Amino acid sequence: MTTKRRTLPAVVAMALLATLAARSQAAVIDARGEVAAALFAASATQAAVEREGDARLRAAQAKIQALSTQVLAGDVRRRSDLAAAEEGFVAQLAEKDRVYAEAIAAFRGAVTDVAATPQGATALARYNAGDQVGALDILDKLQAADETARQTATDIQKAVGERRIAELALDARNKGKIDTASVIARFESVTRFDPGVSRDWVELDRLYQSAGRTTDARRAAATAVELADNEFDRAVALGEYGDILVAQGDLAGARTAYEGELAVFRRLASANPSDTRFQVDVAAASGSMGSVLTKQNDLVSAGKAYSEQLATLEQLTAADPSNVVLQRDFAAALAGGGRVLTARGDLTNARAAYEGELAVFRRLAAADPGDAQAEQGVASALEADGDIMRGQNDLADAVKAYEEELEIDRRLAADDPANADSQHNLAAALERVGDVRLAKPDFAGARNAYDEELAIVERRAATDPSNVEAQSAVATVFERMGLVLAGQEDLPAARKLFDDELAIDRALAAAHPSDIGLQSDVGQALGKEGLTVFGMGNLVEARKALEESLAIYRRLTAADPSNSSLGLDLGTALFDVALVGGSGARWADVVTELESLDRKGLLPQASHEILDAARQQAAAAAHR
Repeated sequence: MTTKRRTLPAVVAMALLATLAARSQAAVIDARGEVAAALFAASATQAAVEREGDARLRAAQAKIQALSTQVLAGDVRRRSDLAAAEEGFVAQLAEKDRVYAEAIAAFRGAVTDVAATPQGATALARYNAGDQVGALDILDKLQAADETARQTATDIQKAVGERRIAELALDARNKGKIDTASVIARFESVTRFDPGVSRDWVELDRLYQSAGRTTDARRAAATAVELADNEFDRAVALGEYGDILVAQGDLAGARTAYEGELAVFRRLASANPSDTRFQVDVAAASGSMGSVLTKQNDLVSAGKAYSEQLATLEQLTAADPSNVVLQRDFAAALAGGGRVLTARGDLTNARAAYEGELAVFRRLAAADPGDAQAEQGVASALEADGDIMRGQNDLADAVKAYEEELEIDRRLAADDPANADSQHNLAAALERVGDVRLAKPDFAGARNAYDEELAIVERRAATDPSNVEAQSAVATVFERMGLVLAGQEDLPAARKLFDDELAIDRALAAAHPSDIGLQSDVGQALGKEGLTVFGMGNLVEARKALEESLAIYRRLTAADPSNSSLGLDLGTALFDVALVGGSGARWADVVTELESLDRKGLLPQASHEILDAARQQAAAAAHR
């Protein structure tokens, strides 16, 4: 092996000398031939031959030497064959050595640019023939190109080591040992050294999302899609891009991205039925589809997507019960199904789904106390379960769930202050604790929770202005704080906060007209605005706000009549308009709407008080 490594450069040199001599005798400059000769003679090629030389390459070198001899003897017909042989040698070497392939690609670009003009081709020929003085100008360009190629090869080799360390750092971060910012720095270093690997950009995108850097995340995800050189990597990148579009409120664009992701994974799973990894990918993509369909209030399609995900994961977890990733995905599928059931008003089955999710994450957290993802799963499941308990008027158990959630979220946020997801989760837990305190009512305790939440969400909204959820979170806290003030009978101050909430909601709804949730937020803000000014004695403004709210919910429920949340909002809007009076809304209409929802099983138990009150008002109106 050692002897071969010493003799290979000599073999190359002999072939090059013959080639260069032949070039010097050619009467007409052949740009293709000169480019091929420069690539064959490049220092990157010689270095790669020393690393990768084998019998095939030695045979190719011998062929090039023979062709060079023929051209030197005056057989100009073999010049094309010589160029093709040199090109084939470079291509063959590039197939064996990725580092060389990247380096020679950079060198080829510069040399081809030089030979693009007759003057450049002539200068390149003089360079290939050894007349360096005569080709001084071209030498400068060639030197720069050679240095670029060498640097590219060096950078790619550096990236290999950087990538290994970054992946270990990512694992440590997932275990709660280091923060997100330090891992971002490592993957940014990887992509600086080697910007051509799609999966590196996927990891960077995910980290940017966790840090609340949505604009940077979108750029990274788009780069990952562009660089993907196979179906699998493209599908992964499309899924990440869809996540970003959801965060920015582009639900239609996200749905398209997820559909592309799912189509690829279905095709790969069908072509590789024995490879369960692709089935896992299909399940995950189905979950993403379910999520965006739920946000679009396409609950029937969302339910089908989650059902497919759950069925696939049930089979996979049964076959591999010790697989933590599968267990985590299974819990996420239960949560997705729970969200659909909640939107349909089926709180009993929704609660069962969330309790199933909670059981899985508690088991994972107990098995690995340092698993931050499992702990976050416990907190998320507690939040969802608490929401259902509150909807069922089980406030005592809801408080227990929220307080445990808050304890976990405080710990995780303290461990990784730069993690925007952890900060968001902490804000959500504070909001729910504030809500149950408000319901007691404990106005001071509720205000304390909301004040802490506001500091978090305003900071996130300021650092991530393109994130729709971050902006909407600020409006939500304004709403909650306004409710505290209204409960304390400070209606002017409450109205100011409701006005601030409405301004944010209107701006978001205008920017995303297809997002039903954002349109509904405007209707709810108008409802609070109307009731507040009604309490202040301004009937004209109250009717105007409440009638606009009612019009929004009539439009939304007409588009999605099976959505219990929208149906309840419509009934509430009718109740409020009838309460203010003078607008033509009758109590009998309110009763009819709410009873219709109740017959369909879409009226939450907690809302029966509204129905009873409407019946009393309708009966009183009938006797007047």
